[in-house]
Amino acid sequence: MTPTQVLEALTAGNEGAISGSGDGAFRSNVSPQQLREVWGEATARWGDFTGAGEAVLLHDLPLTFARGDAHLQIAYRGEDIVGLVLRPGAPTGRFGE
Repeated sequence: MTPTQVLEALTAGNEGAISGSGDGAFRSNVSPQQLREVWGEATARWGDFTGAGEAVLLHDLPLTFARGDAHLQIAYRGEDIVGLVLRPGAPTGRFGE
């Protein structure tokens, strides 16, 4: 699923489509009910959803060096780089951490 399709599924209450599009680890760790609860908490906190901005795509690349591991995070908006971070350790999936 594209990010837009994920958002459309969340707003339509079709969490099962999101879960079904995940890999095995995602499906076993994130249930449609959990997705429904997270979206419900978001709308309870911030109100009705009214729109989304342009997505930023994060690549979190694991790197192996002779004396340790690191990860290179590169964030893109369209084809433009909008952030780059080199961090020690394994990928985190959280930009800048």
